[in-house]
Amino acid sequence: TEIQDRMKLAHLISTAEYSFTPIMLKEYYLYERSGKYRLTLIAPEEWPDTTCPYGECVARVRQLGDSTWEKVVDDEVSEESISNYNKKYN
Repeated sequence: TEIQDRMKLAHLISTAEYSFTPIMLKEYYLYERSGKYRLTLIAPEEWPDTTCPYGECVARVRQLGDSTWEKVVDDEVSEESISNYNKKYN
């Protein structure tokens, strides 16, 4: 099941529009509107007025070392989150 889920996710991302080169293990956000997908660096809560021009966020993802993608589970703590926390509060 996990492999099938990753294959589906990889297919969605391969059809998504994005204008950057993904960095391994960095978190990105996959949005969908009217059957079209967009990969961005911007989290749903970061959009001004909470209005995202790309539709609904369907997944928070990251690219693995083997160039496959995985969905990031909400209870995982990323190194980026820890770094941002340390910059803010330390």
